Amino acid sequence: GGVHRVQRVPETESQGRIHTSAATVAILPEAEDALVTVLDAGLVWPTLYGSGWVSGLVGSASQLVLVGRLSVPGLRQLEGCLDLLRTDRVAVAVGGPPRSRWPRQVACTAGPLLRQAEADGRSVCVPWDRRLALQGVTAEVLPRPVLAAGRELLGLMKGIE
Repeated sequence: GGVHRVQRVPETESQGRIHTSAATVAILPEAEDALVTVLDAGLVWPTLYGSGWVSGLVGSASQLVLVGRLSVPGLRQLEGCLDLLRTDRVAVAVGGPPRSRWPRQVACTAGPLLRQAEADGRSVCVPWDRRLALQGVTAEVLPRPVLAAGRELLGLMKGIE
């Protein structure tokens, strides 16, 4: 486990420069029953139509968690992913305050599929945390509100089998 340095030369790099990034690797206990696939709507939405790795992953997943951000583009991306996935096996995690505290202009962009996920109890708001936003997940204990949202999401996943 831990943080590892990753170096690669992307195919799009015409001058052969090495790109360096960091990846955090966590060793977690193996899930007993079901595999849960977590998708970031902002990253995968454009590739869901294709026949690439995302489509294969989504097709083979027993349960899906779709993660999005509380913004007008973020909610539109979530709605687009929900439309493409067309399944009730999807739980939705929205990074931001509780639904009752969403800005009205943003809340109005929640589409019918996102509203249905909320009505079905398949939606969780994950609170924003400054330390996590700046540092990412580290060895430090996660903040209590984030842990509570994680427990709620795990509870949802037990009901979406």
